Amino acid sequence: MSVYVKDITMLASMVGPDQRLKLSELLSFAQEASIAHTTELGMGREMTLDRDLLWVIGRQRFEIARLPQYDEHVTLASWPGMTMRMLFPRFYELKVGEETLIRGVAIWGLIKKRSRKMIFADDYGIKIPSEHREGELPFPKPLVVPSLSKKAALTATWANCDLNGHMSNTHYLDFAQSLLPPSFWKKHPVKAIEIDYEKEIRLGEEVEVTYGKKGNAFYVVSDRFSLKIEF
Repeated sequence: MSVYVKDITMLASMVGPDQRLKLSELLSFAQEASIAHTTELGMGREMTLDRDLLWVIGRQRFEIARLPQYDEHVTLASWPGMTMRMLFPRFYELKVGEETLIRGVAIWGLIKKRSRKMIFADDYGIKIPSEHREGELPFPKPLVVPSLSKKAALTATWANCDLNGHMSNTHYLDFAQSLLPPSFWKKHPVKAIEIDYEKEIRLGEEVEVTYGKKGNAFYVVSDRFSLKIEF
């Protein structure tokens, strides 16, 4: 069975002021599980990074029943869906015993490091076996974004960029949550997060974003990405 499983204890560095898992840390869990499992499947850095190929995320969604708390022990599972030409779906599940806390799905792809163009994995001998499990989230559709009026600037700094030389997908949520006061997040438990990545924000770049609340959701949008947090 092509499923990656890891037991995790919620450490102080993983949780926020509410003593619950940070949203950015959730994305970090998913990212590291994806890398670790791909390596287990024989498609690690020797097949990708060392050949100037980079894994990137195009779209992801997580649905949250509740966030795990400090010192809680959870089990993270991740498995690949069926490859679709240039796209590699991957699913995630976070559980405590039989209780499902979080379910997620991400659409990954491979790009050339220099050109930043998508490639066909088959051309490079990269193959990921697929798995199917009950309860998988459907593939997320493109976000429909309402009109937003507030503006802010987002800069890709040394601290928030990853080994690909662009802003890490985890930091988009840190930035989004910083745009509202802490009191808001204390009163509004997050039920889902969804991000479309249209174009990377490379180290040193600054982009203008618009943001705002509409109904039961908070949006942050630019020409590079669209982000939605549901509560």
